[in-house]
Amino acid sequence: MTVQERLERALAAGRLSHAYLLVGGEAEEKLRTVRQIAAALNCAHREGGRACGRCLSCRQLEAGCHPDYHFIEPRGASIKIDQVRKLEGELRLKAFQGGAQVVVFHPAESLTLEAANCLLKILEEPPGGVYFFLLAAQPALLLPTIVSRCQVLSCGGEQRGEAGVRTLWEEVLASDLGRLMTSVLPRLEKEEDVLSAVDGLMVACREQLVWQLTGEEGLLLEAGRIPAHLVGISLPPAALWRCYRHLRRTRTFLEQNANRHLALEVLLLNLHREVHSL
Repeated sequence: MTVQERLERALAAGRLSHAYLLVGGEAEEKLRTVRQIAAALNCAHREGGRACGRCLSCRQLEAGCHPDYHFIEPRGASIKIDQVRKLEGELRLKAFQGGAQVVVFHPAESLTLEAANCLLKILEEPPGGVYFFLLAAQPALLLPTIVSRCQVLSCGGEQRGEAGVRTLWEEVLASDLGRLMTSVLPRLEKEEDVLSAVDGLMVACREQLVWQLTGEEGLLLEAGRIPAHLVGISLPPAALWRCYRHLRRTRTFLEQNANRHLALEVLLLNLHREVHSL
């Protein structure tokens, strides 16, 4: 079943969540899916979860001029806090056409930290009749607290090597310092795309953090994708959050062309300290 079909079924059954995070797949595919659901939400002649494509609302959405469809994209390199604050003010008003308001953040990982925290407050107390769709190619860069407020849907295959890196995360948690330096560090150094490897570790760390905070399967990337090690290894959320910050900081260093060996060595030392100092 495609993501669009799942969303259409949820809409038809009256079970559409107020916030979704769509990850993976092609950007255009995700945007097309969201536009179809936005059209169906406001369609005057909806059949089940599908829009008619002919009414005024459907035509406005197709033309890109629907007053209740809010598309938030980077201004420059990022989505900034004033954009989210402006949106917050607009959402306090009722929908212009009396239907639903749909908000799309694309790409969601371009939110600045301040903007992400502002959005988090909105998601914690969502306005009635408003539906949020966050589109992300690199969900590991999102705040785990934002992910925990969304139902996460995968629109494509796993990121390159993600399953293997998820196993690597388990190894990081379970290994002693000697094994980290003699086995894990060389494997990370040999990664052709080390940023993707660190992203994968961030995904695994974030998944475990969400699981620890909520225990809800629906908040992970796919129903049934809870790795066994999430249940078997228990870390306090504060420790996981510190691990996540170490990973994110290392990614920034690597983007700035820092010494790969040194950056990864410091990362593994920090992760080991967080895991084994409890």
